[in-house]
Amino acid sequence: MGIPCVNFYCDSVREFKTVPAKFRIFDLIWVPEYEALPLYRKARVKHINLPMPMWVEPQLRCRTPLHEIPGVSFIGSKDILRENLLGQVIQKGLPVSVRGAGWLAQSAGPVFVPGSAYQKLINQVNFVKQQGFSGLAIKGLQQLTKFTVVPVGDDHIFPRPDFDEYINITQSSMVTLGINRVPTFKRTHNKPLTYSRLRDIEAPMLGACYLTEYCEGIEQLYDTDNEINVYRTVDELVQKTTELLNNKEKRNKLRINGQQRVLNDHAIPSSLKK
Repeated sequence: MGIPCVNFYCDSVREFKTVPAKFRIFDLIWVPEYEALPLYRKARVKHINLPMPMWVEPQLRCRTPLHEIPGVSFIGSKDILRENLLGQVIQKGLPVSVRGAGWLAQSAGPVFVPGSAYQKLINQVNFVKQQGFSGLAIKGLQQLTKFTVVPVGDDHIFPRPDFDEYINITQSSMVTLGINRVPTFKRTHNKPLTYSRLRDIEAPMLGACYLTEYCEGIEQLYDTDNEINVYRTVDELVQKTTELLNNKEKRNKLRINGQQRVLNDHAIPSSLKK
C-alpha cells in the first residue's frame, strides 16, 4: 500500500552474524543496541539508533520514595553469568536480594533422552548455520574450559515478584542493580558480550537509584556520574554500591536526575519525533 514501515528489533548483537536480508524491505530499522550499529552500517541498511521503547505510566513514577528498602536489589531471570557475578559480590559482603525466574529451586524437569547420531549431526549443521564456525569453536572451548560459578546463597534469593512488587522494589531499593552481560557463543564466559538492556531505561523512569553494568554507548544515554552509575568489574561494583549505600544525598540525586533525563530524552515520544 506504500505505507512507510519502521522495524524495531532488540537482539541484533546476540542473535545475528549479519543483518537478515528480509530487513531490507523496511524503510527504516530502529536499532537500540549501540554495539549493533557496525552490523547495520556494513549491510548498508537504513537505520537509526534510539533507546529501547519503554513507557511507565505517570502515576507509577517516583522520585524519592517515602521509605527505602534496605540493601541492593536485582530482579531478572537466572543465567550462569548473572549468578557468578552476584555470587562474587555477595561473597564480598554486599547485601543483595535476588528475585526472578529460575532462582528458586524448581522441581526436576523432563529426563533428557540423547538423540540419534543423525539428529546430532543435523543439530550441529543448524548450529553452524546460525552461529558460524567461530561459534562452534567457542562452544567447544567452553565445554573444555571449566567455568567455576560462585553460587548465590539461598538466604539471598526471594520469590519472583508480581507487577506491583516489581515496581515497588525497583523504585524503593536503596540501590537497584542492572546486569548487561549475556551468555552467547560469540564470546567466552570469561569475556562476555554486554549491551544495554530494557531495564537501563525502565529503572530510571521508575525513579530508581540505578547502578548498571558498563557497555558501549551507555555514556550517550546518561551522565554516568550524576544520572546513573556504572561498574566494569566486581570490585568496582562493590565499591560504588557501598558508596551509594552510605550516601543518601547521592542516591536521591541519581533518582531525580536519571528520571528527568530518561523522560526528556529517552521516552517513546522523544524517539518517535526523532
